[in-house]
Formats: sequence, C-alpha cells, structure tokens
Amino acid sequence: MFAVDENDPDSTTKSKIAFALWMFGLVISIIVSLVFCPQDWSGEVCLTGWYSFILFLAPILIALAIIQSHSITRS
Repeated sequence: MFAVDENDPDSTTKSKIAFALWMFGLVISIIVSLVFCPQDWSGEVCLTGWYSFILFLAPILIALAIIQSHSITRS
C-alpha cells in the first residue's frame, strides 16, 4: 500500500505520513463542501467547480507541498 524507496531508509515513514496528511485534507475538504453546498447547490461555489477542486485536488496538493518542504529541509 505504501511506496518504498530502497535507497531511502525513511521511505515507509514518509509514505505513511503523506497518506495520513492526504486523508486529513480529504476529511477537511469533505466537511467544507458539506457545509457550503447543501445550503445552496446552485450557488457559485458548487456550480463553478470549486466543490470538485476542494474535494479531490486540495488534499493532494497540500500533501505534496508538505512532502516537498520536508524533503528540502532534510537535504
């Protein structure tokens, strides 16, 4: 389930952290979308695609940014 880089001894830990961060971001984005969209499904947030962006892309982007910043500080 987790990607392992044999050249990096911390690879499994990094992968687990990335997955946990992604899950945290996904849960937060689901909560945000459930708070805003049911109030007005034809509103600007839900119809312009922000709902899809928040729900699917934001957690991935957040996890990648944190992993990248962690990699930069370790090198």
